[in-house]
Amino acid sequence: MTEIYEYSDIKKTRKQHTCEVCLRKIPKGFSARLHTGKYDGEFFRYYTCNTCTQLVQKYPAVCIDDD
Repeated sequence: MTEIYEYSDIKKTRKQHTCEVCLRKIPKGFSARLHTGKYDGEFFRYYTCNTCTQLVQKYPAVCIDDD
């Protein structure tokens, strides 16, 4: 169960990251979305690339994980 959830759009990343959805590299200097929060008592922090962020916004029902 998600207890805390926030996201923020980053205009330029300071270092390379990996997209949590497609696992492609997000190069340094590219824009991305940073997700942070707490799920089942564990804190999380991950990035998504712009393509995956747009797909999740367009098709949210496909991306819901009920498990």
